Amino acid sequence: MWDAGNGQKADDRSSVSADDQTQLIGKGEGVEVGVFDNEGTGGHSHLIYPWKTGEAQKFVVSVKPDGDHTTYRRLWFHPEKQAWLLIASFRAPKDGKYLRGLHSFSENFADNNGHLLRKALYGPQWIANAEGKWTELTTATYSHDATGKANRRDRFMGEENGKFFLSHGGFIGGFSKFGDPFMRPETKAPVIKLR
Repeated sequence: MWDAGNGQKADDRSSVSADDQTQLIGKGEGVEVGVFDNEGTGGHSHLIYPWKTGEAQKFVVSVKPDGDHTTYRRLWFHPEKQAWLLIASFRAPKDGKYLRGLHSFSENFADNNGHLLRKALYGPQWIANAEGKWTELTTATYSHDATGKANRRDRFMGEENGKFFLSHGGFIGGFSKFGDPFMRPETKAPVIKLR
């Protein structure tokens, strides 16, 4: 979760005023939290769990604007417990808005494994407004960073088995063009019961 104001441009969180810093409200069991800097600044959380390749994961992000700040709460569906569990909740100062500019991404920070294919599937994705009306996201546009423009062309987006996919690496021929649009088929609206 990015800090407000100059936090997104700062490299050192100690240079960001306390009023501009994202604040942790709560975290779930097994979740690691901390702060980050060097690429902007903010609060960070990740769940320690024995993830299994090929096992779909479900997440919910709830957003509650309140004056000039917003509370973001992230939940994960535990497959063995069959229950929604808290990952973390953060208060973002000087925000006061709902979700906007939705993005998914796949990243590879290692510089010694570009020969390996990396692929992630996304979907179905839904958004519920403040009144609880669901809208499905069935279109997406592909983009990439400077590495995908100049250094690597083995990067793709597409639709597979009703889900969007992003893949990169593996030295596969061809590539998706920046700005290419993609569609996936509609699905049934979710029924989510949160605690």
